[in-house]
Amino acid sequence: MDEFWNERNVALADEFVAEDFVGHMVGDDDLHGRDEYKAWAEEVAGMFPDFELDFDPVFFGDGLFCGQWTLTGTHEGPIPGLGIEPTGIEVEFSGLFIDRVEDGRVVEMWHQIDNLTLMQQLGALSE
Repeated sequence: MDEFWNERNVALADEFVAEDFVGHMVGDDDLHGRDEYKAWAEEVAGMFPDFELDFDPVFFGDGLFCGQWTLTGTHEGPIPGLGIEPTGIEVEFSGLFIDRVEDGRVVEMWHQIDNLTLMQQLGALSE
C-alpha cells in the first residue's frame, strides 16, 4: 500500500487488484475494474500532487483488510465530486477502507472520506 500510494507506483495494482474489482465509494460512483482503481489513484495524485498517506490502524482477517488512512498534502487540482477548484491550501483529513480479498487480490472495497473536514480546511464550508 505504501509503495502504491506514497511512491505513486500504480502499476502495482496489476498485482493486488482483481480485474473484476468493485469499489464502493461513499458519495461517488462505484469503481469497476483494475483500470478504474488506477485512474482513481492518479486522480488523487492530481488533486494533491505532494500527498502522503499514513495507514493506522490496519487489520487483516477473514479475507478482509481494513483500516484508517490520513492524507496530508497540498490541494493543487480540482476536486470534481465536490466542485472545488485548486486552492493551494495544505490539508490533513482521514478516511476508512474495507477491502475484501480473494486469492491475494482485492475484489471489493468500501471507502469513506471525511469530506466535512476536507471542505472546512479548503474554506468551502464554515467551521
